[in-house]
Amino acid sequence: MFKRTLAAVVTACLFFSTTIACTVCGVTPQDQTKVTKRTVNVNPLFYKEDSTGPSGGYGTAKITIETNKTGTPKVGFIEDEVAGTGAQWRASGWMAATMGPFLLGRDVTDFKYSFEMNGYIDGPSAGGLMTAGVLAALLGDDVKKDVTMTGTINPDGTIGPVGGIMYKIDGAKKAGKKTMLIPAGTRYEVDQTTEEAVDLIAKGKSKGITVKEVANIYEAYKGLTGNELPKPEGATLTKVELPASVDKKVKDRAVDWFQKYEDERTRYGGVVVGFDTSIEDDWVASADDMAAKADDYLGQGMTSAAYDQITGAYMYTTMAYNMKKAMQAYLAQGGVAGVDNYLSTIDPTGKKMNDAFDQLRKTKPGTLADTIVLADAFGRLSLASGLIVQAEDLLSRDAATPEEAVANILIATAYYSLASYGIDYALDSVKIGMGIGKAKPADKAAITQLSEALRKASEANIEYFDTIVLQDIADSENVSLDAVKYYFLTNELDYGFAVSANVGAQEMKDKLGNTEARAIGVLGNSLESFVLSSKLIAKYYSLGAETDDNGNVIGVTMEKAMINMLDFGEDSALENINSAKKADALPVMAIIAFDGGKVYREGTYEDKFTALQNFWAASLEGKMLSILAGMKVTRTTASGTSGTAKLLGD
Repeated sequence: MFKRTLAAVVTACLFFSTTIACTVCGVTPQDQTKVTKRTVNVNPLFYKEDSTGPSGGYGTAKITIETNKTGTPKVGFIEDEVAGTGAQWRASGWMAATMGPFLLGRDVTDFKYSFEMNGYIDGPSAGGLMTAGVLAALLGDDVKKDVTMTGTINPDGTIGPVGGIMYKIDGAKKAGKKTMLIPAGTRYEVDQTTEEAVDLIAKGKSKGITVKEVANIYEAYKGLTGNELPKPEGATLTKVELPASVDKKVKDRAVDWFQKYEDERTRYGGVVVGFDTSIEDDWVASADDMAAKADDYLGQGMTSAAYDQITGAYMYTTMAYNMKKAMQAYLAQGGVAGVDNYLSTIDPTGKKMNDAFDQLRKTKPGTLADTIVLADAFGRLSLASGLIVQAEDLLSRDAATPEEAVANILIATAYYSLASYGIDYALDSVKIGMGIGKAKPADKAAITQLSEALRKASEANIEYFDTIVLQDIADSENVSLDAVKYYFLTNELDYGFAVSANVGAQEMKDKLGNTEARAIGVLGNSLESFVLSSKLIAKYYSLGAETDDNGNVIGVTMEKAMINMLDFGEDSALENINSAKKADALPVMAIIAFDGGKVYREGTYEDKFTALQNFWAASLEGKMLSILAGMKVTRTTASGTSGTAKLLGD
C-alpha cells in the first residue's frame, strides 16, 4: 500500500492554486406563519452479503430539523437496534447536516438535526439522499414517496459512486418505489456471481422501476422532490474577464515571478553534490516546461494562465534547489545540525512570516470584494504556518535509520520551501486584487457567521475522509488509524495541509486577536481547508484515482464522474463569479483561479485534479461574496410560481 515516494508527495502539491463548487439558494414563498420544525421521511437503500449471498433492502429514515439558538452545532442519531448505525453512516449524516445549509448559504449552527433510522445501516451510500432530505426540510418540500436514490454526496455537491446498485434495485422494489436515482457513470455494474456486466437501467425496467442517473445534488433534488434548488441572483454562465487594470497587475507579477524562476534555475545548476538528484532534476524539468507554457500564454494574452504556470515553475525550482542545498549541508556540516543552519536562511518562520501577518493585519478592506482578497491571502498564510510546524516536527523526530533521517530532512525542506513560497504568493493576492468594486465591506458579525459555517463544513470533510477512506485503509492493512493518518500527513501533502490548517489557524488567531482581520482570516483558512479536503475525497473515494509506483495519478476508475465533476465545477464557478459581479463585488482571485482551471483540465490527470481545486476555490469565493452582499435568491416551483426565498425559521 505505502508506495508513494517523496517525488509523488511534493509533485501532487500545487496547493496554493485552489478551488470548490457550491451555490447559494433559497426557498419558495411560504405562508406568513413562522415554521420552526419540519420532518422529512426517506428510504435509504442497502445491500448486504450473508450465507445466502448478496441481497438488497431498504430502511426508513426520519430527518427532523428545527431552529437552534445555542450557537453550537446539534446533530443527533437515533436508532432502534443496538449499534444499528455505524461510523460511516454518522459521518454521512454530518456531511448532510453541513452541506445542506451551506448550499443554501446558511450556518450549520442555525439548526438542530436529528436522523432517526429504523433497522441496521452503515456506509456513505445514502449521503446524497440524506442531503436532499435536509434540503427539503429546510425548504419546506416533500420527498416523493415513490422515488429514492443511492449515491454519496461530495463536498462540491456532486453525487459520488457506490456499489451494489443492482441489489439495491431489489430493495427499491420492496419499498414500492417507481423511480430510483443512481450516480452518473454507474449504469453498468459487474454481477458478483456471474462476473458479467449488468445494465442497471434494463434491470430496473424488468422490475418495474425507472432507473435514472444524476450527476449532482441539483439533479437529484429535482428528481426526488419535483422542485428546483434555487440559485443566486445573477448566476449566469456569461464569460467574465479581469478588468484591464487588474490584468496589467497580473502580467507585471508574472514577469517578476519569471525573474525569480530564472534566478533560482541558475542557482540550481550551480550546486554540485555527490548524491542522486534525479528527483530534483525531474522537478526542474517540469518547471522548465511550465515556464515555457507561461511564456506562450503571455504571448496569447492568457495572463491568468501564465501567472498560474510561472508561479508553479518557481515553486518546483525553489524546492529542488533547497533540497539540493540541504543535503549538501547534511553531508558537509555534520548531519541535521548542518541542515538546521541552512534552513534558517530560508526564513519562513521568523521575520518573513511576522512581516506578512503585520501587512495583512493592517490592510483594511475598502470594498466587499477586498474581503475575499484578504481571506484568500490569510488562508495561504495560515497554511504556510501549518507547513512550518510539520517541518519542525519532522526535524525533531528521532530517526531509526540514516535513510529515515534523510527522508525527514528532504520532506521538511520541501515544507519550508513551500511555506516561504506560500508567503510570497499570499502577499500577491493583496498586490493584485484590492480596490475592486463599489459594494461596501461586510461587517464583522456577518463575516464571523459565514466563516464559522465554512469551518464546520471543513471539519465535516476531514471527519468524512478519515472515516470513509483512512479507516478502510487501516482495516485492510491491519494497522492503526493513527498509523495511516501519520503516513498521509507525511506523504500526501493535501491531507497534511488540510489537517495542519488547524495549527496554522490557531497561530493566526493568536496574532490577530479579536479583530475584523481575525474573522476574515478564519474565513480564508476554512476556505483553503475545505477545498483541500474536498480534493482528498474526490481523489481517494469519489473518482478512484489510479497511481503508478511513484504515486502519480495516471487515471481514474470513474471517468464519467470526473467529467461531470469538472463540468459542474466549471459552471458553478462561473455562476458564482457572475453573481458576485452583479453585487458589484468582482472576485479577482476567483477569476484567476477559474482561468487557470480551464487550462489545467486539458492536461494530465494530475492537472485535472488541480483544475477541480481551481474551480472549487473560484466558486466558493464567488459564493461567499454573494452571501455577504445579501443577494436575493428565488426559485420557480413545479407549479410555475416564484418568489423570494425563505428557510425554516424565517
